[in-house]
Amino acid sequence: MRNVSFPSWIALAFLAVLALPACSKSSAEPVGVAPEPQGGEHREEATAGHEGHEGHEEHGEEKSDLDRSVEELFTAACEHDMPTHQCAECRYEVGVVRVPQRLVDEGLVKTATVSKQAGETAVELTGEVVLDERTLVHLSPLTAGVVVRTLVDLGQPVKAGQPLVVLRSSELAQAQSDFLEADSRTKLAQKTYDRQKSLRESGVNSERELLEAEQESASSRIRRESTRQRLVNLGLTEADIDDLSGKGMRAATGELVLRAPLPGVVLELNASAPGEQVGSGEKAALIGDPTRLWLWANLYERDLPGVQELRRKGANAVSIAVQAYPEDSFAGTIDFVGSVMDEKTRTVKVRISVANSDGRLHPGMFAKVRLTLPTTAAALAVPTAAILTDEGRDFVFINHKDDFFIRRPVVKGGEKDGLTEVKLGLNEGQMVVAEGAFLLKSDVLRSKMGAGCAD
Repeated sequence: MRNVSFPSWIALAFLAVLALPACSKSSAEPVGVAPEPQGGEHREEATAGHEGHEGHEEHGEEKSDLDRSVEELFTAACEHDMPTHQCAECRYEVGVVRVPQRLVDEGLVKTATVSKQAGETAVELTGEVVLDERTLVHLSPLTAGVVVRTLVDLGQPVKAGQPLVVLRSSELAQAQSDFLEADSRTKLAQKTYDRQKSLRESGVNSERELLEAEQESASSRIRRESTRQRLVNLGLTEADIDDLSGKGMRAATGELVLRAPLPGVVLELNASAPGEQVGSGEKAALIGDPTRLWLWANLYERDLPGVQELRRKGANAVSIAVQAYPEDSFAGTIDFVGSVMDEKTRTVKVRISVANSDGRLHPGMFAKVRLTLPTTAAALAVPTAAILTDEGRDFVFINHKDDFFIRRPVVKGGEKDGLTEVKLGLNEGQMVVAEGAFLLKSDVLRSKMGAGCAD
């Protein structure tokens, strides 16, 4: 709710005068209550009436002005034998305040007209925070092995291609040996073919010998390619294979290096102790980007058309709240609405992308998603500052006639852009106090501050 901006000394003076006894015999009257000409006879009656008045002890049992009709309040009479709303000393009892024009001119009080605004309704969804699966990699060896050493730690940022864990695999060692043997045979077969080709060109050997050498060379290349592909299938890179081919058997250690395929953070590390056995396909590490999260929420069938309408307009922003930070909200964007509805819950899954650069959100958190959906019907709305509260009841001050304002109960709805929906209590075109309403409230509730006829 916005605060009214005006000179502080004026407001203090206003409130100080409101605290004075309203039933004083003095002719002074609170600021904000227009003075009325009263004859000596009325002043005497007022004095007598107050001397014989039994006070306000019974007022607590009377029905609140918020529960009485405007007609009843404006036809009520006070102990001064005049309409209560016209009595400067008693009108607060019926929730009426008289606002002189100068308060409006000085900007202490501003009014607004009750109008219809585009209908909207606030919706709250429930969901769970998870990792963005597009940045998530479960790292597993393609062959069983034993952990030799771990090169990273939990929570450590890693780059694409960075080594994480080194395993030793007997199956890989055998595959390396097979490749080196095939590589050696291929090189020898190629040399034999080149020699036989040279001899044939000189007419020394036969055509048959050349063809046999060519066939052996081709077979050896096929064997080498097969063993090379097996190394790739076990997790070696082309650079690893070239290094193995260059170094020979001394490089055939059976060591397998697990590398990060994408940049991110080490979120899980299951292969951390040297000597630990890791099976083929078992998860050795989990790499992900915790700065980019998803939130899967459940959208009820009744709210589906509204969300689809928002997405057509490009309005995909939502507000997210979690229990860990009850005073804060996090921005999110709807980027996917499921195509299948759950038959039991009658909900559709909605995916929301959430930026988490500060790391306060954690996967697994339950969250509430707040969004505002359009409705077909327009709704009445007033400035949020116009709605006040007294003992848990919301009310506004409406202009009844001339410069008389009376407080009326309302049932409010959602708030947006400084306006609050009024579901019940007002009609379109009515005038309400938009700024300075708390000054009127202070005058009406003066009895609760120790003033009024009881003094």
